[in-house]
Amino acid sequence: MKKFNALKFGAWFFLAISILAIVVSFRYLNYVSTGGDWLTIIYLAATVLSHFSALSFLIYGLLFVPVALLFKRKQVLIWCAVVIGSVSLLLFILDTFVYDLYRFHINGFVLDMVFGGAFSEIFVFDFLMYLKVAAFVVLLTAIVYLLARIIWSLFETDKLRGGKQIAYLLVGLLIGSHLLHAWAYATSYRSIQQSSLYFPLYFPLRANKLLSKLGVAADNQKQEWENLQDGNDKAIQYPLRPLTFDTVTKYPNILFILMDAWQFETFNNEVTPNIFRFSEGKILFNRHYSGSNGTRGGIFSMFYGIPSLYWEDFLINRISPVFLDELQKRNYEMKILASAALVSPEFDKTVFSKINNLRTHTPGKNFTERDENITKDFIEWMNTSAFQKPFFGFLFYDSPHNYNLPYWLPHPFKPYWENVDHTVLNNDFDPVPFYNSYKNTVWFCDSLIQQVLSKLEEKNLLENTIVVITSDHGQEFNENKKNYWGHTSNFSKYQLQVPCIISWPGKNAEAISRFTSHYDLVPTLMQDVLKCRNLVSDYSFGNNLFDTTEQRVFVAGSKEHFAFIDLQKNQINTVNFNGSMTVTDMQLNELNVKPDAKMLNDCVLDLQRYYKPH
Repeated sequence: MKKFNALKFGAWFFLAISILAIVVSFRYLNYVSTGGDWLTIIYLAATVLSHFSALSFLIYGLLFVPVALLFKRKQVLIWCAVVIGSVSLLLFILDTFVYDLYRFHINGFVLDMVFGGAFSEIFVFDFLMYLKVAAFVVLLTAIVYLLARIIWSLFETDKLRGGKQIAYLLVGLLIGSHLLHAWAYATSYRSIQQSSLYFPLYFPLRANKLLSKLGVAADNQKQEWENLQDGNDKAIQYPLRPLTFDTVTKYPNILFILMDAWQFETFNNEVTPNIFRFSEGKILFNRHYSGSNGTRGGIFSMFYGIPSLYWEDFLINRISPVFLDELQKRNYEMKILASAALVSPEFDKTVFSKINNLRTHTPGKNFTERDENITKDFIEWMNTSAFQKPFFGFLFYDSPHNYNLPYWLPHPFKPYWENVDHTVLNNDFDPVPFYNSYKNTVWFCDSLIQQVLSKLEEKNLLENTIVVITSDHGQEFNENKKNYWGHTSNFSKYQLQVPCIISWPGKNAEAISRFTSHYDLVPTLMQDVLKCRNLVSDYSFGNNLFDTTEQRVFVAGSKEHFAFIDLQKNQINTVNFNGSMTVTDMQLNELNVKPDAKMLNDCVLDLQRYYKPH
């Protein structure tokens, strides 16, 4: 047999394998709800046909083609095709069951968890189950072998035709489905976005900026599509049960003041003298962690009280936090002011999606001017407001995220870096000038926050206002000597731990040293302010901040990069972007230990809490 013919046989065989893969992929469709939308149905048909065919031909190119170029014997090639096809289908079928169980596809993390030494603790199979699995493997292999013989017979008799046309069709469907997704994502066509979340190794095209420039993603069109899709057909059940509350006669004001990327060690009398002075006689949480090492997950964890692994689902379904929903039901006035735009990350479609007349952009030539403007705007609002009803305020300062101040502003910490250059950073770099530049930005924000606090005091609002001062995440300056700078790169305390100061009228001053997190903010306010009677687990992964129960594991990060932090063993189990897992101590020193598979299994199962069962 010629090598060229072997390649053609392989192409036809793996096309047949792709048909079986498409049949198996119907299991993922259990999570998809089209709502009868014809465009979504067309998209799904094109995606399923083209994506799983593409995966099949990827396996063909990576595994079968090298074999076909090395071996010439017919039987060897057939059996190689059978083995590759059978194993691929078995892994694919296994992935559907893994996804049912964990809502993750097979990757290094899942393999570590399942085969990390606790398989028998996680899964309990009897002898009959093992026999069934073995029988299924034999049956599948026999079907694939029979398929290979049929394809070979048809191939030798020259009865397989139209290969080029099929290839052109599949390529056309692949390109078309990705272009349709790019349009759907840019125009907020939610049913198509939602249906793209469940397939393995599927990374659909996004082109928001390009389509926006072309006028395809106009705001009025986005709103039109969203209005057409306002049904309750969602994959998320949040909260788990309807919320019930005790009667409250008077509600306090609530004000969140955040500094982006505020490292916990800069909360002191030198760098933040005004906040430090304000914190005297207040409640301090000295080991408080954000739910993520980035802005998107940090803000998400604060307002929802759940890990930002849910971000994509909540974004696509436009699910707002129950905390803000309940405040609005109680006629709270909302004053949301952020220096950075609220459209990237899409907080306008998640956290603040139900806020009327939300200001998504603050005017200003640069970040310091925008920080000054949100301060002025909030003070002006306080000066003109009659405060006939309680308010919820949110101030989000951005200067520390940018590391350096313009030359015309004071720079109390010297020497400082006049021009921040990330390209020269390395493990031996002296961090002092860089760190001083950063501290100058924190000092600047502290002076602005003082203006807000002074106005609250002048208006006698501190007597009935709960003020929370914190950050979305931390900031690292190579403290662990692993050449990490900034945030979003690891889950050590320097990227997760943040200051948290609460001024709460009626509560005694206290310095709390036990572990707390952003997940705990919403449960505390829901219970102690709104008097919610539900179990906290109905709407949050956290606890009341004043609950002394010790926490065992803390989950931080996003679905692409996250960690299970074992607070008892002082270990960080990090799931990396490529799906692999590393285990380190709290200073990021890699440990030669296997992950605690039982603990990880329990955590991952708990992460499914707000997904509707299928």
